Amino acid sequence: MSALRTFKAESSDIKHLISFENHKNDHHLHAYLEFEEPLDLTILEQATRLLGKKLPHLFSYFKQNHSSAAWHENHFATQDFISFIQTKEPEKEVQQALVKKLQIETGPQIRLTVIRSRNKEELVIILNHMLVDGGGFKELLYLLADCYSKLLRNPDFTIKEELPRRGLNQIFENFSLKEKWQILNDKTAIPPTKNPSSPLKGDTHHPYILRTKVSKAQFSYIKAYAKSHGVTVNDCLLTALSLAINEKLAATELDIDCPIDIRKYNKQSNGLTNLTANLTFSFNEDDFNHFETTLLRKKMLFKEQKNSLQPLHKFYVLDLIYKFLSYKTYKKQVKIRYDIPQTSLTNMGIIDETLLHFSQNIVRDVYISGSLKYAPYCQIAATTFKDELTLSTNLHGTKEDYYFQLALLETMKGHLPH
Repeated sequence: MSALRTFKAESSDIKHLISFENHKNDHHLHAYLEFEEPLDLTILEQATRLLGKKLPHLFSYFKQNHSSAAWHENHFATQDFISFIQTKEPEKEVQQALVKKLQIETGPQIRLTVIRSRNKEELVIILNHMLVDGGGFKELLYLLADCYSKLLRNPDFTIKEELPRRGLNQIFENFSLKEKWQILNDKTAIPPTKNPSSPLKGDTHHPYILRTKVSKAQFSYIKAYAKSHGVTVNDCLLTALSLAINEKLAATELDIDCPIDIRKYNKQSNGLTNLTANLTFSFNEDDFNHFETTLLRKKMLFKEQKNSLQPLHKFYVLDLIYKFLSYKTYKKQVKIRYDIPQTSLTNMGIIDETLLHFSQNIVRDVYISGSLKYAPYCQIAATTFKDELTLSTNLHGTKEDYYFQLALLETMKGHLPH
C-alpha cells in the first residue's frame, strides 16, 4: 500500500473557504441525477474510488493552522462517502441529501446518496467547492459515468493515476510578460457594490434548494432569439434576472456577479480545479425596461466586459500574495480584495448527455446547483440538459424566503423570450 500523501492547498481553495468563514456560503456544490433503472451500488462505489486517481484530494481531509493549509490523504470506508436510502418519500429524502454538509476536516470531500423509490432511482452528489468549480464538477460526473460503464464490462478496469495541476499558474503562464504586467497593474477603478435591499431573512438551520424548468420549446425559442439578436443565452438570463429583481424589489441600482470560466486561456488546462474569475454587471434605473430594450442597451457592454482581462487582476494579485507572503496575509487580503455583489448568476452550461452514459442506464434528468448561500446572498444557477434549462437557487432560509425565491425564479422565467 502506497504512503499517504499531503497536498498543499491552492489559493483558490482558500478563497472558497473564506467565503464560508465570512458566512456567505457553505462552499459545497450539489448535483442531482435521475435514472431510468436502479444503479449497481458496488460498481458505483468502485467508480467513485477511481475518481481519486485523478483527484486524490477527494479522499483527503483538510487542515489549516496560522501559517498554512493542506489536504491530507486518508483511507475511507464505503459508508463514509456512499449512502443508500429506500423510501416512499423520495422528494423529502432528495432534499435532505442535497443540503447535508460534508465534514471537511475529517473527510472525504465527496458524498453520494442513492435514493430508491417505486418509480425512481435518484442520485445526489455533494462535492467540496474548494476543490473544483462547476466546470470541474461536470468533468467528474463524466469520469464517474465512464468508469461505471467500463467497470460493468470489466471488473478489473482501472485508470492511470495522474495528479492534476490545480494552481492558477496554469492559466497565467500562457500570457506574455506584457500581458501579465497589464493584468497585474490594472488600475480600473471599482465602484462600490450596488446591492438592493434584500427581503431575505435567513435561517441557518433550514437550508433548501429549489428549481424550476424552462421547457424545450421555450429554450429553443430563447436560443434562436439570442442568435438573431447577436447575443448569448447567458446575456438573456442576466437581463431576465435583472428585470425580475427590479420587479420584485423595485431596485433602482443593481450589480450582478457572474463567475466566468477562464479555461479559455488554456485549452490544455486540467479541468479538476477552480478556474473561474468574476464579472460584475451593473444596472441602473434607466436599464430596467422591456426585455429587448434592456438587452440591446447592454449588449455591447456585456461583450466588452467578457473580452476584458480586467477580471483576472484580483486573482493574479492574490495568487502572488499566496505564493510569496504569509498565509495570514493572504487571508486578510482576500477579505479586502474579493468583494462580490450579493446577487449572482452562474451558468453551469450544457451537460453533455453523450458523456453521461452509466452503461445502458439512461440519465433522465440532471442539474447542478451552486454553494448554499446565507442571507442576504442569492445565486441563480442555470444548467442545460437534453435541450431543457433548469434554473435553481438555494438558501439557509425561512419559509418566507423559500416562497420569495420561488417567485423570483418564476418571474425571471417569465421575462425570458417566449
